[in-house]
Amino acid sequence: MAQVFVSYAKKDAPRVQSLVSLLEAHEITVFWDRFIPTGQDWRAYIHQMLLESRCVLVVWSRYSVDSSWVIDEAEEGQRRRILIPVLLDSVQLPMGFRGIQTIDLSQWNFDTSSDVAGRLVRDINAVLATFPASPAIDDAAPAESAISVWIGRKTAFRTIGIALVVVGLTAGYWMLSTRGSPEQPVVAGGAEEGSQSSQRATSTNASNGTARSFDLARFTLLKDFAFSYDGLNLSQNDAATWAERQLQEFPNFDLPKFRELMGYAYSAEGLNLGKRAAGEWAEARLRDSPPFELGRFKDLMAYAYSAQGLNMSKSAAAEWALRKMK
Repeated sequence: MAQVFVSYAKKDAPRVQSLVSLLEAHEITVFWDRFIPTGQDWRAYIHQMLLESRCVLVVWSRYSVDSSWVIDEAEEGQRRRILIPVLLDSVQLPMGFRGIQTIDLSQWNFDTSSDVAGRLVRDINAVLATFPASPAIDDAAPAESAISVWIGRKTAFRTIGIALVVVGLTAGYWMLSTRGSPEQPVVAGGAEEGSQSSQRATSTNASNGTARSFDLARFTLLKDFAFSYDGLNLSQNDAATWAERQLQEFPNFDLPKFRELMGYAYSAEGLNLGKRAAGEWAEARLRDSPPFELGRFKDLMAYAYSAQGLNMSKSAAAEWALRKMK
């Protein structure tokens, strides 16, 4: 597993090679997508390398600031607080990264003994020291250790199984003992009336927010979307948290509409946001009142962005369009 994941634009590869050589000279292992094993799904492989890295080095340049791939990878590093940004060209950084301290390498002459090169190495080592590697199982451990782990897991599963059986027997006994109880009189037509009462109780509880059945199928659909590379590209844990939050806060979450809104916000023809920011924007639009109309928003933004209209920047045009819709 590489310690540092380098995010960059392909056109910057010759300059990035100098950065990689600098880090490797200081015994820092690096992943950049010049070397992907043959036969691998390159998207999945890069995604895995990004998740396993302990530091994300994003190389901003006149090419990478317009790359949705680079912005997505930088957002992942920022989310995990392991981002080290460097600047190869004097350009304006994407929204969301302008307030982050960045090492300016625009005047660097590729001298590995220069002060700026030393600073970069120190800063990366500081991140690596703050976020050490996760402990892994030693492949050379004796067979007895593996057997012990297996036995421990088998014992745990057996204990859980016994507990479930006891709970099932207890519940069955309780149901049998209370079926004919005087406190539970049997009434003619009781099955139909009981069914209606149950439905009313379920409806009342749901409306009061005190009880809501967990929709596993819908949860899985949302989680898989959030985890997928073409979706939000979150980690498994974060994807599960996101899906659960949507079910709790927004039971009628419209995934197809969310995809449409996020796709627009993420596209270069739309708002050109990073994937994470595009997802947050789409989520906010689903909660807008009155309901958000994407077609009208596009018309307003196009007017504000055009030279014949208000001639605003894309971000300012988007903010103006949102204000006009409320």
